Amino acid sequence: MQDTASVLQEILGPLIGGLGLFFVGVKMIGANLRLLSGPRLRQLVASSVSSAWRGSALGVLSGAITQSSSAITLILSNMIAANLMSVAQAVPIVAWANVGTSALVLASTVDIRIPVFYLLGLIGVSYFFDIDNSTRYRHIAGAMLGVGLVFLGLQLLHAGAIPLRDSEDFRHMLLLTARFDSLLFIVALVVAMLLQSSSTVSAIAVTMSVAGLLTLEQTTLIIFGASAGSGLGALLLSASSKGAARQLAVIQAISKTLGSLLMLALLVLEKTAAVPLVLALLAVLTPVTALQAAWAFLLTQFAGVLLGNVLAPFLLRVAARMSPLTRRETLSKPRYLSEETLGDAESAMDLAELEQTGLLEHLGAYLSEADPNPEEGAVTTTAYGLAARELAAADAAVSEEISRSLGTLASYPHESSTVKRLLALQNRQRLVGDLSGAVLELEVALQRIPALEDPNREFCLGIRAGIRESAHFLLSTLHECAATGSADDLFMLQQLTGDRSSTMDSLRKRWLDEASHTGQQMLDALFSATALFERTVWIIGRYVSTLSPDGSADQRL
Repeated sequence: MQDTASVLQEILGPLIGGLGLFFVGVKMIGANLRLLSGPRLRQLVASSVSSAWRGSALGVLSGAITQSSSAITLILSNMIAANLMSVAQAVPIVAWANVGTSALVLASTVDIRIPVFYLLGLIGVSYFFDIDNSTRYRHIAGAMLGVGLVFLGLQLLHAGAIPLRDSEDFRHMLLLTARFDSLLFIVALVVAMLLQSSSTVSAIAVTMSVAGLLTLEQTTLIIFGASAGSGLGALLLSASSKGAARQLAVIQAISKTLGSLLMLALLVLEKTAAVPLVLALLAVLTPVTALQAAWAFLLTQFAGVLLGNVLAPFLLRVAARMSPLTRRETLSKPRYLSEETLGDAESAMDLAELEQTGLLEHLGAYLSEADPNPEEGAVTTTAYGLAARELAAADAAVSEEISRSLGTLASYPHESSTVKRLLALQNRQRLVGDLSGAVLELEVALQRIPALEDPNREFCLGIRAGIRESAHFLLSTLHECAATGSADDLFMLQQLTGDRSSTMDSLRKRWLDEASHTGQQMLDALFSATALFERTVWIIGRYVSTLSPDGSADQRL
């Protein structure tokens, strides 16, 4: 009893601490990858997964180094969430990472603690020299610190297996459950799910098999159960994820479980029908018991890879149904542009214009029409089901894809008319980004006004309502103009967004005079809001100039 209690304490401590570090590391990786997902990183990742062979090799290598397909699954899930790769591109990497984890079973002395310590030490040195404050490298340092914490957490989880390996009570439990094949499979599944490693549980089973405590058949049952448990463990760790980030864990869990069940079915068929299958094949491969168990583990991983490849389209559909894309993920993807549409320049530019028009449609939603009197810092849900900042972040992702597509088109030779149109689209795309930022800042400035207690609060609220209504009208008209090409709307916008700096100065002076008894905070909020409104109008005017068929607006600017 005392041995059981002490073993339990030695397991729970590393288990809880390891999970804590694991979750913190995963959060850090995801947060920094989202901020790091620039064109260069996208190109690097794209080149790594450009072919099935590269993805498979990368998966085997990562699995052999980390000895945990769960870690690879979570890291790739964060890369998917950061739009660095798609679920389909990540599937072969994590599938072959399962094969790579067989290195621990083949060589149970593998220990990555020292490399992890070196990694954390290097990151600590970088933080000491304030690299984390560097604009260029801080997100890289943050992501690498997250990776180090993930692996350190896994090491603590694996450390929980050491008392199990040396515990007499655990050995007796395995021997007891060995009388019931299904129970042995379930125990291995649960332990592997908790430890987040099928290779660790399988290595323990191999050790006991060599010692003569388990038969080869019992060892294979543990290996099959541990493989399924590892996949379910990855699904358990991704419980807080949503959308595409969780889809990879779903596919991993299903493919590993199916691979384990296939091997289990073959073993049962061999045992009941006396058909030479699993055990017979292992006997042909090698007469050494330890190597036979290692081969059983490797074959189980290959079974998961095989079924995953054969059922890939079906698994992707199942994962999409079990974990549908979030609203933000849906809005973060271009509706029309794709790699396939870049073959014809004119068609691609038509689609780019449609994407830009869709972005313009969202801008009015940044302004909080639904709440006439929002409090400062309040999160107002837009008509698209997201807060203004989330919608702006989704639009920024689409803008980046549009810019990337236009840049790809610009790298090809074109006729002069196509080049001229392409340059105009690129200029327009930059203005969309500037306008998005200006409108979002304007809404933040407007929300500061009603939260301030002031004698002239009602008057200032009227100013705020007028600015918001005017901005919304201009943005709606701009969208209609871009969507329909209406000459009347275009002319009206040219008139409304002309040089009105003197008019705005007069209005601002009159408003501030009428609010002469207003506190300094309210005056600052009013000045900031009017300045941002003026900038928004100016950018709209610049955008209108790119829509003018005769360039008359350009003459005005």
